[in-house]
This record gives sequence, C-alpha cells and structure tokens, in this order.
Amino acid sequence: MAEAICHTQTQIAVGQIQVQQRHALRHVPILLPTICHVRRGEKRLYGGSDVVCADARHLILLPAGLSLSLENCPSADGYCADTVSFSLDLVHQFHSRYPDSPAALPRPAAASAVCVPLNPDSQRMWTHLLNTLADPHAAAALQQHALDGLLLALQLTGQAGGLLQARHDLLSVRVQQVLMAAPAAPWTVADVAKRLYVGASTLRRRLGEEGRPFRQLREEVRLGLALHWLQTTARPIGEIAADSGYASASRFAVRFRQHYGLSPRALRVTL
Repeated sequence: MAEAICHTQTQIAVGQIQVQQRHALRHVPILLPTICHVRRGEKRLYGGSDVVCADARHLILLPAGLSLSLENCPSADGYCADTVSFSLDLVHQFHSRYPDSPAALPRPAAASAVCVPLNPDSQRMWTHLLNTLADPHAAAALQQHALDGLLLALQLTGQAGGLLQARHDLLSVRVQQVLMAAPAAPWTVADVAKRLYVGASTLRRRLGEEGRPFRQLREEVRLGLALHWLQTTARPIGEIAADSGYASASRFAVRFRQHYGLSPRALRVTL
C-alpha cells in the first residue's frame, strides 16, 4: 500500500491503490469528483445492467454523488491504480476560467459513461498532473493548472461527461461536503442545516425528495472515507474506525461488511 498525499492548498488529493488479490466492493460512494487510472490489472465497474472493464488504456471519471459497485482484478504483476480527487470548488473555478468550453453532459447513470479511452492529449495531461502533484516543491497554482489541463483535454473532446457538472444543485452532495470536514463529529440535521443556511425541516424535506436521508448520507461519508484510508494507508483498523466516527472497531467492521460486502480485515488481506 502507498500513503495518500493530500494537497490542501488546492483541495486536490492523489492516492494509489495496490492490490494482490481480487476483491469486489458494493455501493462505493464517490464523495468528490475523482479520476482513476489503472496502471496494472483491471477494474470492473457495475452500474445497472452495465459491466465495464477499465485498464491502462482508459481513464475512469467519477462524479461526486455517484455510487457504484466494482471489482479490482490483479494481473500477473498485481493491481495498481492512481486516483486524483478534487473539490467541487475547483469545478466551479474551471468553468469560470473556460466558459466557452463545451457544456458538461448530464451526470452518468451507467458504468459505461464513466470509462473513457485515453488519447494522446489526455495521456500527456494525466502524466503531467501526476508528476506535478508528486513534486513537493510545486506551487499550489501549478498543481491546479495541471488539473485544469487534464480537465480541458477531456472537455474539448466531449469525454468529461458528468465529471465537470456542478453538483451544488444536489443538496445531498452539499451535505456530504460538510460532513467530510469532520466525519467523526456527532452531526445532526440541525448542525448541517445551519452550515448550509437552510432550516432543518427544509433540509429533511429536500433530502427526502432526492431519496437521500440524512442518516444514510452520514454513514456513506464515514464508510467512504474509511474505505479510502484502508486502501491507501497503513493506518490500524481501530484508528480508522475511530476517525470515521464509530465507537468501536467491532461496530465499524459490522457496518463496513454490511455496506461493501466484505470486512475491513478481509479487504486488507487482499492489498
């Protein structure tokens, strides 16, 4: 496993997932817009009746608010994938800098819509982005510029899909962004409503209209961050459970297995 590197200045995070044994995960929540590239092995994405296989020839574009099931499948040399996640604020800033770029397509509902083939421009921009984020001396502005380069390459060829769609229209996504700031905090509807400048009853009603109850969103954030930490760091499971907001490691293990289909320890064995 490799430690994830977070760039707080530009709200960009880069991580690497390495897997030795094949494993499947159900209902993986995408909390931030994320781009993934599989270096070795294959990632299988399941959405509805779609099954899509992504390998080194593809980029996987995952918009915030999406949930999908997947399998990480090692080759003879194992499985390795790089991920870059970025804040919704950076999406808005991209649109303000490039207002004449083609409009983003609707949020993808099928797995096939999130997997796009690499072309020479996107390959070059992806490599440049990873190199820039790996440079500890790269200024925040250069990191963001490198991200913009990749997003623009995808946008100009019509490949960006829903990745660049502003998701502030979904209140559930905005709620998730608030919860991510402190996943272990004892958040209530009233707490989050105050942060979003809406009434608690309005928040409950609008989340109900989106089919995303507050308690479900809170657990998705906690389990989503826990999954990220389990896959990209060597932190102890008990520590991850506490930082995710669970009072005990055993309770965390039960909820993790119920949601993803395997226990934290079983996942770690495959890495």
